[in-house]
Amino acid sequence: MPEGSRYYICDPTSKILHKEIGNREIDNDKIQEHITNIFNEIKAGEHDKANSVVRSITGERRGVYYAESSNGWTFIVTVPYKYLLGGMEEIIIAYVVSIVPFMILTIYLVLNEKKRRKKKRIV
Repeated sequence: MPEGSRYYICDPTSKILHKEIGNREIDNDKIQEHITNIFNEIKAGEHDKANSVVRSITGERRGVYYAESSNGWTFIVTVPYKYLLGGMEEIIIAYVVSIVPFMILTIYLVLNEKKRRKKKRIV
């Protein structure tokens, strides 16, 4: 899993049975309340989309994914959004770098053509 990912195993009532959250020192009650909210959103169908997002306790945007087992347990994984879109930054930069020169050339040609037409009118 990407760095900073968290996963939780919950029973059918949303009680956390197991969690992997790194070396974070956050109150267990706060974590349970947060996961209960996410659990309830899952049960309401709010996280059925692949691009579903939640906010962490600290306000960080995170992708949320889950699976439910036949015994009623729910496995919840949250991944920092920056890791989900990490490769996209390189694609966006490559796109901008390749498009900007063409935009500059187009502007130059348009201005040059206007200038040429203006000279033609004068003559």
